[in-house]
Amino acid sequence: MGNKQCLPIKWTVPQKGCWHFFMGIKGAVSRMKGRIALVTGGTGGIGTAICRQLVKQGVRVVAGYNQGGPNGERAKAWQAKQAEEKFEFEIAYGDVSNYESSLAMVQLVESTIGPIDILVNNAGITRDAVLKKMQPTQWIAVLRTNLD
Repeated sequence: MGNKQCLPIKWTVPQKGCWHFFMGIKGAVSRMKGRIALVTGGTGGIGTAICRQLVKQGVRVVAGYNQGGPNGERAKAWQAKQAEEKFEFEIAYGDVSNYESSLAMVQLVESTIGPIDILVNNAGITRDAVLKKMQPTQWIAVLRTNLD
């Protein structure tokens, strides 16, 4: 661990198979406080859990979303629900399978909130089908979102 900027993260499975992470060194939480994180796919199930854990550590979190398009009605509803539960997040639209859209999301976050200190590449999609029944467009969409 030569780079002192990297924080070790340990993964645990506490209950019902849900993954949670915690910082593995004393004082790591205080080093996270005030940083800005962008969590792609932040409004999904795993993304929500990641966003909540980061906020608990004092991080200012921007939840990236794609579902619902740029107007973000679904993301705004998610944001309001989180606020009711005392979790404050910013939201930003971005399609991670599209370079220009991803760049615009990062530029929006950096111009309105500040430089991104933490990036969590969480966005992903599934197109449930047996490979031989999957359409080429479905396969390309999965690869672009999950791997590009």
